[in-house]
Amino acid sequence: MKRSYIPTKLAGGYLVTRTGHGTLLDLMSFYYLIDRSRGSPTLQKFFTRALEGTLITDFWSAYDAVERVDQQKCWPHLLREISKIEEHLTAELVWNSFSRRLAGVHRDAKKLHGKKGKLDSNDYGMSAAGLDGRLLEISHSA
Repeated sequence: MKRSYIPTKLAGGYLVTRTGHGTLLDLMSFYYLIDRSRGSPTLQKFFTRALEGTLITDFWSAYDAVERVDQQKCWPHLLREISKIEEHLTAELVWNSFSRRLAGVHRDAKKLHGKKGKLDSNDYGMSAAGLDGRLLEISHSA
């Protein structure tokens, strides 16, 4: 089973959520580390070996110090960063196409997630695979 790890910076350290399939609905466990620092040395104390899953983070550079198999930016942070960039690149047609397509995938993924349990598992899986394909297409065109 593929695992995802979602670190959250807290005032006194970190809370890391481990999920089964990459969503909080598949929540498996929480891990805590209390430390005075929230920098990369603290993360290295926490993650003592390479992760065998996906590390889902915001854009804070300390996460780059964590050895991992795969990394993903969380959707809300990614969309927020895209909005900031759009403010400066309003005339860039390539960027506008990229950001619209990415926001469309996010919108459609949220709709599909709302249908989970209502759709036949094969239909759900095919729709999810279609979203993955759209993301790959977007990443290759960027």
